[in-house]
Amino acid sequence: MVWFNRCTTTNFAADVLLYAESFVELLIDLQSQLPTRKYTNALIIDLNVLVAIYISPLYKAPRNQLFRDLVAQLDHYLHFAVNSYTSSPQSDDEMHKAHCKELAFLQRIAMQDFKEKLIVLALSNFAGIDTRDELLELLVDLTDAELVSLCQKLHLRTSYPPETKIFVGREFLLEVLVETFQRRESFIEKARKLTIYPNEVPQPFQSQCLPDLYIRNPYSTLASKNTKT
Repeated sequence: MVWFNRCTTTNFAADVLLYAESFVELLIDLQSQLPTRKYTNALIIDLNVLVAIYISPLYKAPRNQLFRDLVAQLDHYLHFAVNSYTSSPQSDDEMHKAHCKELAFLQRIAMQDFKEKLIVLALSNFAGIDTRDELLELLVDLTDAELVSLCQKLHLRTSYPPETKIFVGREFLLEVLVETFQRRESFIEKARKLTIYPNEVPQPFQSQCLPDLYIRNPYSTLASKNTKT
């Protein structure tokens, strides 16, 4: 509760930022290790932690680059290609089937309860409704009340205790829907875009020592930890 409160504040004091960064680091540690990930992954997704961060003033402030880098790493581990309950690795085909199952559920609810406004979403092929821009365009006609109803029918959280100071408005609900149903690049697709070599553009952690390479390439971290266990 305290952490949600800190993220929604406009107070960017050093102690507030340090607290937020430390908490994200804790979540990364929990998510990057298979024995703990199976207990925390579902909870973090249910609480829409990433969405709450993305729309927070703390995340949007240009000077908080380290905080955004940590959040990007948390996002990676949150959607890592392993089963959330058995910790077994999942192939690209298994991840794609799970994604299609989620989209089919969305289309079924759209047809049953929002046919008048979401008929295009309900009848489109999966490839036409699984990007951020497409989802936002298809959902734009829904009123605020209809967005709440859609999220509830999809079993997505729409309320929080007052102590969190999280405002669940239109922006928040749209981000929840996008976060839930957009297609994510596979490990191989992301890895192909990475380079472990310095380039002409100054970047943090530019040196080629081993710890820096792990920071630049977090995709190897979970695999290495799994190998050790």
